[in-house]
Amino acid sequence: ALPILCALFERNVARAHYGQALDVGVRADVVDQSEVETLSRSIMDFKTGSLTALGLTLGGQLAGMSESDCEAMALCGRGIGTALQMFDDIGNLKSRKDPEKSLEDLVNRRLSWVWGFAARAFSRAEYQTFLSCVRALPQQEDLWMFFAEKRFVERATEMARQELSSALELPKTIFADRKSTRLNSSH
Repeated sequence: ALPILCALFERNVARAHYGQALDVGVRADVVDQSEVETLSRSIMDFKTGSLTALGLTLGGQLAGMSESDCEAMALCGRGIGTALQMFDDIGNLKSRKDPEKSLEDLVNRRLSWVWGFAARAFSRAEYQTFLSCVRALPQQEDLWMFFAEKRFVERATEMARQELSSALELPKTIFADRKSTRLNSSH
């Protein structure tokens, strides 16, 4: 079992490092709007998704779950991790715990969920306005007015909730299907 656990650990930690490399290596403001959401989601999946998947899969392995059930748990973990990263990125817009971190993903042009959702939710013209507001930082007034007008934080948060809800439903669906199959084959 130890070689399987080590391989699982290595694979997921490597994915997290790939995500970190993308996170710090690609400037969000130079990526075409049509690619921003995909890149943002890839980073979240590689980083937080992989680490959450690792936790759930290690737990499944140690509990003696089958390989297919562990794969299902990994998929669920990636979804949960991605959703948690979305919430974290939204929270960092206006960090109350650490005000110096407020807007850091925008200031540093890091491809967080804030960038991904902006690319998804805004028209080309609106996205250009968003970019102008970001480039004007540390002046924040225009950015917050734009976000308020577009209900940006509320909409991005709602999408994160939907992502989390979908991820949490996944094991129910997978395991219910298997339970149903086992019940039907025993009759």
